[in-house]
Amino acid sequence: MVKISVIIPVYNVEKYLEKCLDSIINQTFEDIEIICIDDGSSDSSLEILNQYSNNDKRIIVVSQENLGPSQSRNNGIELAQGDYLTFVDADDWIELDCLEKVYNNAIFNGSEVVLFNAIEHRTNNQFHKRIYLPIDKNVNYDDFVFDYNYNKQLVMNNMFVVWSKLYKTSFLKKHNIQFPNSIRMFEDIPFHIKTMLFAKYVSYLPEILYNYNKLNENSVQTKNNSRLEIFNIIDIVKQLLNENHSQKEFKLNFLEFALLQSYENLKKSSIELKKEYYEMMRSYFLNLRLNYDVLKNLSFRLHKFYIHVINFEKYETFEKFNQTQNSELNYINKKKILPKINNFDEMGIDKNNDSRLLIVSLTSFPERMYDLHYCLYSLLTQSLKPNILVLWLAEEQFPNKENDIPKEVLELKKNGLTIKWCEDIKSYKKLIPALKEYPNDIIVTADDDIFYPKDWLKNMWDAHKKHPNSIISARSRKIQINNNKIDSYLNWKLNYSEQDPSYLNLPTGAGGTLFVPNSLNDNIFDEELFLKLCPSGDDIWFWAMAILNKTKIYAIEKPMHLLCYVNIARELGILDETTLWEINKSGKNDIQFQNVLNQFPEILIELNNY
Repeated sequence: MVKISVIIPVYNVEKYLEKCLDSIINQTFEDIEIICIDDGSSDSSLEILNQYSNNDKRIIVVSQENLGPSQSRNNGIELAQGDYLTFVDADDWIELDCLEKVYNNAIFNGSEVVLFNAIEHRTNNQFHKRIYLPIDKNVNYDDFVFDYNYNKQLVMNNMFVVWSKLYKTSFLKKHNIQFPNSIRMFEDIPFHIKTMLFAKYVSYLPEILYNYNKLNENSVQTKNNSRLEIFNIIDIVKQLLNENHSQKEFKLNFLEFALLQSYENLKKSSIELKKEYYEMMRSYFLNLRLNYDVLKNLSFRLHKFYIHVINFEKYETFEKFNQTQNSELNYINKKKILPKINNFDEMGIDKNNDSRLLIVSLTSFPERMYDLHYCLYSLLTQSLKPNILVLWLAEEQFPNKENDIPKEVLELKKNGLTIKWCEDIKSYKKLIPALKEYPNDIIVTADDDIFYPKDWLKNMWDAHKKHPNSIISARSRKIQINNNKIDSYLNWKLNYSEQDPSYLNLPTGAGGTLFVPNSLNDNIFDEELFLKLCPSGDDIWFWAMAILNKTKIYAIEKPMHLLCYVNIARELGILDETTLWEINKSGKNDIQFQNVLNQFPEILIELNNY
């Protein structure tokens, strides 16, 4: 009986096969058998195998019709006579001392599975190491055995490959661990998970001994038409966890696995396949019915991805939305900031200005009040202090006035916060009441769910001094016009650098906007009209009133394109609260914009003439 069986599934790899075989027949460890399963190759692969087997009796060649890698490997397991077995893909190769080292490790530790590392060979002489575990200096890996409890990420991590592992043959056969014959891609995932769940004696050899060839364009992994199989694999893994009563233990790990595999394979799918893939993925996500209590435990990237998928019915809309977004979103560490707020004893406003006032104005509503103090704190700690910081609240929403306001917000009155009451005109409360009360002063609007950087107000004030007759925007989009028609809002790109004052700059409220006196048309106060035309589009209404007044908008030199959110879960839509962006992203901004143009056709004339 041989010590190690090396199983090689072979399919149309004539260009790489000899290098693979040479790396195995020349191993320093010779007590091996090499089981080559030719899976119906149409090139010279079978001929090469026969030539090698004639010269080396350790090579066993089996020829079969094209059944896929799963059946090839399963047939190899059935034929294996070695105490241990390992898999090598026919376009890869191993280091010449690989089998000696992993066998010695297995024998010394009594291992059922030995893990070792690999390196990817990419185009342009690029390399990428594939490492199972970071080195723990406190562990002697020559004498260290563990199971999945040592690191549960090993069960459903990204190293699902079956190569770069040595398996005890009797262990695989005892637990009937095989590859699912019904699929031709991702077949290694359930095999890997099952071995890691069942193995009680796993060891790790932290050396790079396997060479993974990513240059093979004909590899199964480079094919796109099987990407849809990943959802079958996810179901197989779920069933596997159920059968082994591990679903509860690996609930979060499984969810991360399912979302990450969905994400990665969407990226890797061909353009032709993406639409079909997205529809299947979205249906799967909707059936998951994940709530915030679950999603908050995921990485930001994954719960953001999940929410975006369920919010967009069509792939085209999903992709267009993602193209308009920054590559990442920023958010605060509340645990770090809260002690600063509790110990905040400075005055956050400047009361000594006798000339025109600089006023920061914002609004909120009851559902937002529990974390509003973070935003307010950022506005009270600006490098340039406003003369007034005013929070407008609707009397209808707070029937007991200040008794309905959290103490964390009320405490900031001692630092300069002013609370004023007004009627409920939705998000328009951040500007309309201030315009009425402070008509001759400079008003800067802010949003209640943003944590503003320290120089936010100063940057707008500096821009105002350069362009005193313009509205100043800390964050804006450039309106796109094609053939005298306004393009969809989702196609308007953010301004990432200083722009000349322009009618085509539309401020986005979250970034903040500075309004100079008399910069807006008198229709600004027509409550009936703006609630009819733009019920959730105050930014559009304010912009339209500027254009009617022939006031241009200046995008500042240091635009605030990356927003810092007070509550990132809210912004991603995984709370019960609804954001204006959530309302408007599905096309309502386009409707509201067109409503304004229909009401004031002179705006479009002005834009086309501009």
